[in-house]
Amino acid sequence: MPDNNGLARLLQLRALEEEQRRATLESATAALHRLRSALQASQARIRQGRESIVLGSHSGSAADRVAGLVECEYAHRGAAILRGRIAAGEQHAAELRQAYLEKRTERRQVETLLREAEARQALELSRREQQSLDNQFGARHHGRRQSVARSTPRPIASQHEIKNAQELTAVPEAEPKSHL
Repeated sequence: MPDNNGLARLLQLRALEEEQRRATLESATAALHRLRSALQASQARIRQGRESIVLGSHSGSAADRVAGLVECEYAHRGAAILRGRIAAGEQHAAELRQAYLEKRTERRQVETLLREAEARQALELSRREQQSLDNQFGARHHGRRQSVARSTPRPIASQHEIKNAQELTAVPEAEPKSHL
């Protein structure tokens, strides 16, 4: 029983650790999703900047062309930074995913050990109960035998006579047969 208490506490600890790793993984995955959304927004800004350049060249407005160029340049810089952060975030998320899976495996192993210990304990309890029943039955049965033995005398002499008669009967001697 003390082993089961220790295993149960270990199982709770492993479950808490697994939950922490899962929450951390979800947080990193959400951050990665935000970075990807920001990259898509940056790419949209690049397209808008190019459209602004084209519109500025058709309208003849130098300010629109310059604004489009500046918009494209800043969007490219932002996209380059975001790509680096996304790569690092993906690697970090992969490491967190691996750590989460390891903790889940550890928790499952402890669950298995706890189930096996509980099964052994239930089997031992069943054995003890059966032994107790056997002892009770044996005691009652033995008590009945003694009371029956006291009430009816055993014919001891007749048993000896049968045994002696069997010993006196001749056993025909035969040649030993080989079973090979």
